[in-house]
Amino acid sequence: MRAVLLPGDGTVRVADIDRPDPGPGEVRVAVAVSCLCGSDRTLLRGDPVLPRAEAHVVPGHEIAGSIDALGPGVAGLGVGDRVAIHVAVGCGVCDLCRSGDTIVCRRMRAVGFDLPGGDAEFVVVPVACCLPLPPGMSALEGSLATDMFGTQFSAQTRMGITAADRVLVTGLGPMGLAAVAVAAALGARVIASDPHEDRRELATTLGAVDVLPVEPHAVEELQGTMDVAIECSGAPAAQRLALDSLTPFGRVALVGEGARMELDVSRQLLRPMATLVGCWYFPTRQFRRCTDFLLDKRVGVTEIVSHVLGIEDAPTAFQLLDRRETGVHKIAFAV
Repeated sequence: MRAVLLPGDGTVRVADIDRPDPGPGEVRVAVAVSCLCGSDRTLLRGDPVLPRAEAHVVPGHEIAGSIDALGPGVAGLGVGDRVAIHVAVGCGVCDLCRSGDTIVCRRMRAVGFDLPGGDAEFVVVPVACCLPLPPGMSALEGSLATDMFGTQFSAQTRMGITAADRVLVTGLGPMGLAAVAVAAALGARVIASDPHEDRRELATTLGAVDVLPVEPHAVEELQGTMDVAIECSGAPAAQRLALDSLTPFGRVALVGEGARMELDVSRQLLRPMATLVGCWYFPTRQFRRCTDFLLDKRVGVTEIVSHVLGIEDAPTAFQLLDRRETGVHKIAFAV
């Protein structure tokens, strides 16, 4: 089968490798769509966001397709069933795994990082990672409903966002644009901030009522006015803007990856009685609620996709991803 390989030296290979066979408790999925994520850039550079990730692993962790083959002992799903893939493979026996919180299992391994991912014609995963797609949801929508929209739906559910909230979203890459779309669909008044004008324009089509650059006047204008801030860039300036924008008893979710953060604990958290939430992914039990929400609210999930390419175009796709060109939002492989 054809697959993308990332040696970790900045290059991208498309190679013929053996088609995997499912083992006990596993299924083989014929991949229909695999979306690129900003975290895939870390694999490209050889400095993976998950430090256990192996060189030459097949990347891709936003995957949807149909089950092609069943391993021994698989029950509940069958050949031909349409599924999205949950990134986290847990130990399966701890309390966290049993509750669907495999993403925080201490022995978690990640599809597309520790284990071969979906930038290939086929991928083998435990059946527990298979999330059935509802009728009426395309494979592209299903793949986007995992990392991007699943993460945002989980974060905003945890923060209890309602139509009464004023929500600031900072960092309008794909995750931030998903944050805008989810918050707007919940009825919140959404303000979005990003340095790039084209991203701000797209945020307005997804439901933002106002957009601002990350500049000093924007910080002053927003200070103390937001009930909720969702920070999706990991950039220090955006983190400060998110924290400083909060009203008393405000809530802030940190979703963008970042190595370090400057935090004035007394001024930004303790005295305003703020709530700080970290969110990286979503539990499996929330996927059905997320997909129902996206369909019921008719959220324009695919508007974030700027390129749909084939596997043979992987070098071009990763070059676009690595450049972070302002016009590039989400890139998907149609397999």
